[in-house]
Amino acid sequence: MPIPDVSQILFLDLEPLNADPHKKSIRETGIVLGDRQLKSQSVEHLANNISACQPVYLCGHNLRDFDYPYLLNSALAPLITQLEIIDTLELSLLFFSENTLHKLPKTYKENDPNKTNDPLQDALLTRDLLKQIIE
Repeated sequence: MPIPDVSQILFLDLEPLNADPHKKSIRETGIVLGDRQLKSQSVEHLANNISACQPVYLCGHNLRDFDYPYLLNSALAPLITQLEIIDTLELSLLFFSENTLHKLPKTYKENDPNKTNDPLQDALLTRDLLKQIIE
């Protein structure tokens, strides 16, 4: 498989609405596609903004096991089911096997007293991690 063009990759991260994994409700989603960076509580808004961009790949950190089931129950489902999946958690385990921890380095949370996850920042970190893996 050829190395993907990063501008064709939709980097995505989401935060669930609640802790109940069966509800699969999304509180907020962050996406990076080319020079576009969007964060929204409306998955429909994101779907409308990226549908014309025609990404080829969908990339996330632990995408396959965590985010993807949520996305299948969202307005992004028609788009994402057509994309090839790149999961940086899986790649990190392969390419950085010497590491014992494969979490995203969320340094943006260091100065946040609530330690709140930011899905846009996580999508950007995922993009950076994929670039490291490719290099």
